[in-house]
Amino acid sequence: MVDERKIPTESYDPLKDLVNYRKPPVTLLEDYISDSEVSDEEIFENKTRIEETLKYFGIPIQRIKATVGPTVTLYEIVQAQGVKISKIQGLQNDIAQSLKAESGIRIIAPIPGRGTIGIEVPNRCKQVVSMYSAIRSLRFQESKATLPVVIGRTIQNENFVFDLAKMPHLLVAGATGMGKSVGLNAIITSLLYRMHPAQLKFVMIDPKMVEFSLYAKIEKHFLAKMESEEEAIVTDPKKAVYTLNALCTEMDTRLELCKKAGARNIAEYNEKFTARRLNPMNGHRFLPYIVVVIDEFADLIMTAKEVEMPVTRLAQKARAIGIHLIVATQRPSVDVITGK
Repeated sequence: MVDERKIPTESYDPLKDLVNYRKPPVTLLEDYISDSEVSDEEIFENKTRIEETLKYFGIPIQRIKATVGPTVTLYEIVQAQGVKISKIQGLQNDIAQSLKAESGIRIIAPIPGRGTIGIEVPNRCKQVVSMYSAIRSLRFQESKATLPVVIGRTIQNENFVFDLAKMPHLLVAGATGMGKSVGLNAIITSLLYRMHPAQLKFVMIDPKMVEFSLYAKIEKHFLAKMESEEEAIVTDPKKAVYTLNALCTEMDTRLELCKKAGARNIAEYNEKFTARRLNPMNGHRFLPYIVVVIDEFADLIMTAKEVEMPVTRLAQKARAIGIHLIVATQRPSVDVITGK
């Protein structure tokens, strides 16, 4: 007979399982004070060159406005009546040449919600956006997102925060030196600064064996691994296949638990569990979010083609039960990301 006095009545708090855990202080991050600013002279010069180029090709404009961001400046154009947007889009290379923009420009036609045309021009001197300032920002600290991530600043100099849980997966692509690793580390750092180990686990797959090695120190708190493995960070392609297949098994288990609980997603399931409406004796447990970070996916799929099937299954079904993929590759081509 069960002693009713021993049955807990208060809500279950998963954070109490690691009551002494403290989130990392922001002082661990280095702040960068950037003295570089876009001068009025640079803005005036670029405005003049844009106007002259458009005028040369017979495109009159009514006005042009500049919005300065950390790395690019947005020149917002209101074209004259009757001027087709496609005419300006077709002059992208000519405008870039007149501005001497070695890395090119980007034309946004039209800017959503404004009905104007934007020309993004790289700044001659770029400002460094530090994780220190991003993590400290109120936009990030007060975000109500389930898995909040701050990954830089917008053209309006506002910290850009998104909810990984709503994405629900990310493909990070770009050539060497374009900032893939910086982006991945920004995502991981954001989550480490906002989440408790009871709420989140990482699975890190690193074929290069160097990118995620610094995170080995947080193995006991944040890294999930297979019981048979000594190292939490997966570097061997074959072990990556085993790990991803194990995640598929976890996904199926979670889906079955949600089905039994009458929950549509991980949020509803955990809400029922913390309210003690689900019995652990029936296999129910609190489900932390799992973020799977895979670096250099092209290298991985070339040496272990079998990874494609579990990655595909996770991408299709895992979002509802709190498993999210972040896949980075230099080549997002059809032989790497097949679309299956």
